[in-house]
Amino acid sequence: MKFYDVDSVFTFGKHEGLTIAEVYQKDPKYIDFCFENIDEFYVAPDVMKELKIIENEQQSQEFNRLGDDEIDMMFDEMREIGAWDEDKIEEEFSWDDEDDLADDSYEDPYDEDEDMYDDFDDDDF
Repeated sequence: MKFYDVDSVFTFGKHEGLTIAEVYQKDPKYIDFCFENIDEFYVAPDVMKELKIIENEQQSQEFNRLGDDEIDMMFDEMREIGAWDEDKIEEEFSWDDEDDLADDSYEDPYDEDEDMYDDFDDDDF
């Protein structure tokens, strides 16, 4: 098993030649892919924590580079997204319209109300 730290360089795959930190910045899902599909791939939890700290610092720096007008515009957009009119939702949603109701076709295999356990007797255990 190969142990990777922040400065370890990928010697395989589409990000060959880049460090773990560079790959995490560009394509964090690739790190997850490696965890799930490569038996010899291991990144310690403290290294992952360090990668997240680096990512947060970069996001802070990007935010600090924004001008006042850009920040105001961003917050205005967030307010618009966050603001919702409950009356409008009630107007658009109808409890009587089957298309608005949840799909009941899913059956929970662990639902105790199901008859799947009727085939077993106490003697079977």
